[in-house]
Amino acid sequence: SSGINAEYGDKRVFFKAEEIRQFNDQLRMNPRLLLLTLTLVLTTQTKVKILDTPDRTTHPDPCAMVCSSVARHNDGRWYNSGLQVGRAGREISMEGCDFVSTPVITVSAEGVNCPSLYVGRDKGSSRFAVYTVEEVKAEELVRNLCDVYWTATGYDCN
Repeated sequence: SSGINAEYGDKRVFFKAEEIRQFNDQLRMNPRLLLLTLTLVLTTQTKVKILDTPDRTTHPDPCAMVCSSVARHNDGRWYNSGLQVGRAGREISMEGCDFVSTPVITVSAEGVNCPSLYVGRDKGSSRFAVYTVEEVKAEELVRNLCDVYWTATGYDCN
């Protein structure tokens, strides 16, 4: 019998050719069913596994998520640090991520001769601060187009 073998995780399924044709006809007649099917396929294909977090909290695996963005060099947020003398810093908002606990954060700088960065102050689930490893002034980071690329991995539900 003709058809398609499919795998989902450790499960194997065989779809008969006639079942596929019927489903295809239903999708053509109902675009909402196509949208629902694509949404289910795309959201169930991603798997994130978190082994530990800064505040040592654990939540169910389906709550694990990754959120990332770019903090732009010209948004006026670079400053010369008073805490880390000779270094520049900036605060970054993660409010759109909706984390329920402190995520694991990774940062890097992209631009012309940008310095290494580290997460200097954890501000909980919605904000964090980064500082330059090398001594550099905020004005130089703006001039060198140093954007901060960040990724946070955490939980968005309990």
